[in-house]
Amino acid sequence: MDDKLITQEAYARAHQFNYENLPFLRANFILNIKKGNKDVEYKIWIWSSEFQLGKLRLSDHIFIDGTFGIVPTGYRQLINIATLDRITGDIVPVGF
Repeated sequence: MDDKLITQEAYARAHQFNYENLPFLRANFILNIKKGNKDVEYKIWIWSSEFQLGKLRLSDHIFIDGTFGIVPTGYRQLINIATLDRITGDIVPVGF
């Protein structure tokens, strides 16, 4: 194995805070689900800044979109959570 490769867990720990040293990684947990006769492990990561959470708290509309085709190696799906900005009318991301 190449020593330069970094695990998903190590990456998350190294990047759990933003540039202002505020929390960005909000949750990291594992779900073990039985599918047929197999146990399947799902790793869930939730990322969001204080600013993004503030936008979410004030929101009347929440949009969720998932993608499978453009995720990094080792991941299966990326879910984007967005809200409608009341001032600009733009849809802005508030969580990943």
